[in-house]
Amino acid sequence: GDGFYSRGLEARALRMGTMAHPQSTGEGGNGKGEVLLFLHPTCASCRALWAFVLETGVPAVLQEVNIAQEEQKAIEQWGKINRAGRIPAMAHGDLVLFEAGAIFEYLAVAFPDHVASHWLGPDRTTNPARRSKVREMMIRAQTQIGNPIHALLTRSFHMLLQESTEKIPFEERDRLESAILSPLQVMNGILEKQAFLVDDEITVADLLAAAHVLQVTIAPVDLSALTHLNQWIKRLAERPGFGAAHTWFHGSFKPEMHYRIATLYL
Repeated sequence: GDGFYSRGLEARALRMGTMAHPQSTGEGGNGKGEVLLFLHPTCASCRALWAFVLETGVPAVLQEVNIAQEEQKAIEQWGKINRAGRIPAMAHGDLVLFEAGAIFEYLAVAFPDHVASHWLGPDRTTNPARRSKVREMMIRAQTQIGNPIHALLTRSFHMLLQESTEKIPFEERDRLESAILSPLQVMNGILEKQAFLVDDEITVADLLAAAHVLQVTIAPVDLSALTHLNQWIKRLAERPGFGAAHTWFHGSFKPEMHYRIATLYL
């Protein structure tokens, strides 16, 4: 069957049209031709990269690929470009990258005419501390936030796919939620003192971390006490690029999955 990943495919053409904007203008950075980005809106890192392209106007062709439905088999260049079989993935000339942080950094450096310095930080010789802080925050987003929510969602999705009648035991649920909330409480403290994660200017780390935080909201995890974190998410959601990249997530994917995962809780 289609499965829960492919629900809402009636909006696929609209999503693809949005993801393909802005279109590649031909020659990319360093004369390597167009940048190809392979993404899917259920993936937090993919939505963050999508938002970055929309926010900055980096000339890239964005292609939606549903790995769960094995759509990559229909893409002629997939095996050559993406031997790892993962998303997000980027190809630019002979360069292929699979980690969101590396893709962010490459696009910021390769397209300086599109990407303002605040997104990544000035050259390391002028302000190595800020660029290092951006990198640190991206790593924390992927590991400390992304990994715990991935564990909870993977457990939940597996049960849904198996049409299990079991529930997630309270002890396991409490352990998984504690692993999620602990780093978010640290982040809430950081955001009490400044507008964004590194300082008072937005960076790629904000896009990546926020996309992972929104992934948390798929599950019935209470984030209401994290006031500064919620205000930060609201500020980002008001940005046209970030908002557009999360329209389908908020309108279709999250509501359905939130309801279905809630049925697994005791």
